[in-house]
Amino acid sequence: RVTRGPIFSDITSCFKHFTHTVRVFHLDGHAGKSLEISNTVDIRSEVNRELVMRLVSDVASSNRFYSDLNGFQMQQRRTLEKLPLQANFYPMSSSSFLQDSTSRLSLLSAQSQGVASLRSGELEVVLDRRLQQDDNRGLGQGVTDNKLT
Repeated sequence: RVTRGPIFSDITSCFKHFTHTVRVFHLDGHAGKSLEISNTVDIRSEVNRELVMRLVSDVASSNRFYSDLNGFQMQQRRTLEKLPLQANFYPMSSSSFLQDSTSRLSLLSAQSQGVASLRSGELEVVLDRRLQQDDNRGLGQGVTDNKLT
């Protein structure tokens, strides 16, 4: 569904387990240079699934990105190829960003999520996960109490 208006335009795509909406504002200043992305996720009927959103940009960030520790302090993170995939995901309380010498891609989130930058210029955000078995990451059981998010 495409909606156009004088203040904003948006595109909504509906899939089996999620609805993805991207909104562009027709305003001057920083608000006119930003996107609002909204995802409604429901994987309650799935078994052993993880849903991740990947943002792809031309930012030459190499293997470095930043995520916040507590909503105030940003921590530099590095992607290490010698580590397994799951070891390169870090917690993001409310924001993350990629940058190079000329540009920055910032991501602000309404809730805490996991984030990674597995390739230069890309941010991957874990939207939801549903696991039947323990993943040895501290919970001691599978993740099966998912809600509509």
